[in-house]
Order: sequence, then C-alpha cells, then structure tokens
Amino acid sequence: MTIKEQVIQELESMTDGQLAAALTLIQGLKTELTLVPNPISNLIIHSPETCGDRPRLVGTRITVGRIATLWKQGLTPEEIADNWGYISMTQIYTALAYYHANREEIDQQLTQDQADYDRLYAEQLALSELAP
Repeated sequence: MTIKEQVIQELESMTDGQLAAALTLIQGLKTELTLVPNPISNLIIHSPETCGDRPRLVGTRITVGRIATLWKQGLTPEEIADNWGYISMTQIYTALAYYHANREEIDQQLTQDQADYDRLYAEQLALSELAP
C-alpha cells in the first residue's frame, strides 16, 4: 500500500471534526515548511508510535538522546558513523545540534530513562530472588 493510499484510508475513518483539525495542522505545516527552506524536520522527527515520541533521526530508530549519550561518552561523530554505518555525518551533526538546542529537555528524558531502567532492574532482581 502506498503512502497516499494509507493517508486516504486514515482520512476515510476520521470524523468531520478530526478532518477539520487535520486540515488546520496540514495548512500550518505547509506554512512552516515554506518559511524554512531546509528545516531540521527533514532529518529529525517525533512520532508517538516510534521511540516513545522522542526526537529521532528520520528513517531510523536512533534517537537524538542516543547520539548525545554516545557523544558524551567520548565518541566522536566519526566514530559514531563508523559504528552505525547507515547514518550519515549530516544526521549525526544534526542530532548533536538538536541536542544542544534542546539540552535541558533531552537530558531530563535521559535521566528519567535511567531512573526507569534502574527501577525495573531492581524489580526484576527482587523477583528473581523470590523464585525457587
């Protein structure tokens, strides 16, 4: 099924109110994309159904937070590109620029992710100790 067919299928299932809201959103996006000839949104995207709505590289499941974490761990952009050969230097530098422009938000996400991991790990450890 083509993207156009998928969009039409989604539109057919929407109420008039949802269609009106979608049209308003599309018109706003067209205006924004016209004002910015090469928007960062060509390389960075948010989508609720992928990676928990975290900003990520378009066409991948690699989040800006992942790139920022690797960079903060001491990897250079070139080393990141070598380890993940399917992402370009442009994508890496865009992710790092996005990170620096949104550092507080992304650092909060990363801190929360670590806290969630630690909590879940402790819960699993406690469960495994209870198992026979």
